Amino acid sequence: MKRALAAAALLAGCTSTAVVRDASGDIDLAFCAFDANPGGQWGSFFARKMRELPPPSFESVRGIASLNEAEGCDLAAEIRSSGATILSPTSATVYSAASRKKLFSVSATGRGQPGKLGRSILREFQRDGEPYRLALAERAARGNAYAPARPGAPNARRSDVDSPGYRAPQRPNDFAVVIGIDGYKDLPRAEFAERDAEAAASHFAALGVPKRHIVSLYGENATRTGLTKYLEEWLPRNAKPESTVYFFFSGHGAPDPKTGAAYLVPWDGDASFLKSTAYPLDKLYSELGKLPAKRVVVALDACFSGAGGRSVLAKGARPLVTKVRLASRPLKNLTMLTASAGDEITTTLDAQGHGVFTYYLLKGLQGAAADASGTITATGLYEYLRPKVQEEARLQNREQTPSLFYITDPVLR
Repeated sequence: MKRALAAAALLAGCTSTAVVRDASGDIDLAFCAFDANPGGQWGSFFARKMRELPPPSFESVRGIASLNEAEGCDLAAEIRSSGATILSPTSATVYSAASRKKLFSVSATGRGQPGKLGRSILREFQRDGEPYRLALAERAARGNAYAPARPGAPNARRSDVDSPGYRAPQRPNDFAVVIGIDGYKDLPRAEFAERDAEAAASHFAALGVPKRHIVSLYGENATRTGLTKYLEEWLPRNAKPESTVYFFFSGHGAPDPKTGAAYLVPWDGDASFLKSTAYPLDKLYSELGKLPAKRVVVALDACFSGAGGRSVLAKGARPLVTKVRLASRPLKNLTMLTASAGDEITTTLDAQGHGVFTYYLLKGLQGAAADASGTITATGLYEYLRPKVQEEARLQNREQTPSLFYITDPVLR
């Protein structure tokens, strides 16, 4: 059943403990990389190169600032570059993120050093050697809970939606862009947003998107420039008439108090200068709607009321109910799943380490939203998650009502 366009325009957002290999051969461990020099970029660079390696790989890979930021990681690799003239990482020391115990070191010389380092690390976990057994034992010892990454940091929990638990045949023409921003450059944190995005990327891979076709931008890599180049250049260059394209965003949204326009706020966004530092929501819909793709599925775990949660507002401005400007023409290929009305505040599910909307979105894709034949449609997913999100929000003394918009109800799984 189709939802009214107006309802969809008010947006929101406002497992086993054993280490296993899934059906694709991937290793069910969360791998993080950081630069040995504080403030350096080799961690993010190396994580990106790791994600570009052919499978098998780790279930999730991301860059972090330091070992003290390894919340939600099973493994943390310290990346070094020897010599000021070396323009590529040359060695890696891999630690258990929970105990900070050193597992092993690897190095590489010659051309293709990041790939060589990455393959050396993966080989250590593709056999039942000591690093593999230690990772297994430490995850089992701490149960489902991740250890705090730093003094005073809250426990993030390993959720039952982090690993999809299903695997569809690969769809070589599908693509995904996934954005998650916890810590902003100059704005409050959006708790669990990067974990939301990492889990979403894992589910898109399970739905058949080749890992090389998934662009994941986390934290400081999720700049306005990054959003622009992948939305306006990379996707149009790669999407095909038979493609399904997924776009997922978890982080802050913001309203323009004067116009009511809504914006996605990148890592370097400024709520007082949205036009020049953030990405307009109506432009997002317009760009995705122009893609030559069979369907585009959008999920936004961000709110735009300015009243709190995953929403920010310029200093001195008052919260408002944002009326989002959609693209001027019908977007026949676009399906939007969002999580709350424009005057609502988004909620998180601390026990799972995810936003409430993201958690039930992914839980539905795992199979909870399937009909009697095992099919999951956008409508079926929405009808599953909407009451779940509402119930959890009310337990936290809030209101949060997801929305769905589509013209043709797509089969998601």
